[in-house]
Amino acid sequence: MWKQITWLLLMALLALPLAATGKLSELLSRNPIWLQTPIQWERAPRDVNPKSSAAFAVAVYFRDDGKFGMISGTFYRQDGKITASAGDSESVCHGKWTLQGEKIHVTYQLVYRDLKIEGQSLPGPLNEMDFWWDEKKKELKVSGAKDGRLHSERFAVNPALSNAGVEAQILLDRQWD
Repeated sequence: MWKQITWLLLMALLALPLAATGKLSELLSRNPIWLQTPIQWERAPRDVNPKSSAAFAVAVYFRDDGKFGMISGTFYRQDGKITASAGDSESVCHGKWTLQGEKIHVTYQLVYRDLKIEGQSLPGPLNEMDFWWDEKKKELKVSGAKDGRLHSERFAVNPALSNAGVEAQILLDRQWD
């Protein structure tokens, strides 16, 4: 009898990471695009557009096929909607993501930058980072970012974000291998 109970407990313990991985996979399938949070919005001057705000932010995209995209640049907020700007200090990264237990491991490289840096060639070097799901805050938190830029940054699903616009900016005129 103890042998059966021990076996059942062992099987239950082995199934826990699989359940977490399944839940995270389903979450990414339902919500492939995540926006950095919090964002420091800056209002446009009244004479330009009193309803508009802008901010520098990052959005990440987890495609169902394991491809990863990331855009950093200017985002605009107006009338309850958020859109990625086309070409305002924009950088785009492409890569791949995999679930590894309770984390999302990403490898990526810079493939586009609208501001050219002398001596920098594209695609850039391969980078890595991990995202951990925070159930309590409903956020993904970055850890182990090899280049250090996004370490400890957080990302959340934002219903105001134009997913189609982010996807278009990530894919626009760029090879995605």
